[in-house]
Amino acid sequence: MNADRTSGFHDEAAAIGRADLKTVACVGLGLIGTSWAAVFLSRGFAVCATDTEERSWQRAVPMIEANMADLAKIGPVVGGWRERLRFEPDLASAVRQADFVQENGPEQEALKVDLFTQLDSVLAPDVVIASSTSGIPMSAIQKNCRHPERCIVGHPFTPAHLVPLVEIVGGAKTSPGALHWARTFYESLGKTVVHVRKDVPGFLANRFQTLVLQEALSLVKNGVATVEEVDEAFVNGPGLRWALYGPFALTAFSAGEKGIGAALRRYKGHRENVLASIHPVEVDNALIDEVERQVGELPELKEPGKALQDRDRQLLELLRHLRQ
Repeated sequence: MNADRTSGFHDEAAAIGRADLKTVACVGLGLIGTSWAAVFLSRGFAVCATDTEERSWQRAVPMIEANMADLAKIGPVVGGWRERLRFEPDLASAVRQADFVQENGPEQEALKVDLFTQLDSVLAPDVVIASSTSGIPMSAIQKNCRHPERCIVGHPFTPAHLVPLVEIVGGAKTSPGALHWARTFYESLGKTVVHVRKDVPGFLANRFQTLVLQEALSLVKNGVATVEEVDEAFVNGPGLRWALYGPFALTAFSAGEKGIGAALRRYKGHRENVLASIHPVEVDNALIDEVERQVGELPELKEPGKALQDRDRQLLELLRHLRQ
């Protein structure tokens, strides 16, 4: 069952990363950890989950169940997942038999350094350890490991069981073989993998999000538009196209058959005018309070829990459409 899922691994990665995966360990059972657990279970792997709080297990099971139901709506899932899922409160016991580890602890550098040091001391040298961190450099996380060459970032996007993107990033001591292995493994799960070749803050996609949010806040602070108008403009304009194509492809389309070079030259003046008018915005308490007030008036966010359910429902519909 598992060998054919990983048959694409190359010989160059043989020393790091196991070719026959049976058990995956999920360290941390928050939103990201329970999403990852569902992804692994849906593909037939056994999952051993662990968390510092034993009560997290009671919260995690219904979350994993809901995530599995979501995954079943967009593709086939391997049945009998409950029999392949277990909880082990002791970290060393949870990962000792694992063929791969996905770490999903809190976004605190000292904590992740300590976690990776512990994991590295227990696991065999050929087991890849991935962190779901959204911004902590792997060079920092792996610094105390005896086998840092197998340590990588495997950063998903929330909700991680639905959004295809996974960014893989190495640290200063990460082996290229470990990154190759991770790409092949995540792709075998149905994920879209992007190799971030330089460990820059925010990796790749979060840099886009940060810039967009900065300008959204600036537009509201300067009275150009309301919170609702900014969101409406984004969702009903570029957001629709960005769900299908990236910035390079869309720029090329804007020039028709002439291509992206013509588009970049044609709109050079316009682009420079817009960029000249964009300045960093100070997100002070006054701006935060005003944005909070306006967001509170948005009808779709009156009930946050229902809003999240609606988001995931619409995301499922979009994913089904894109896969067709």
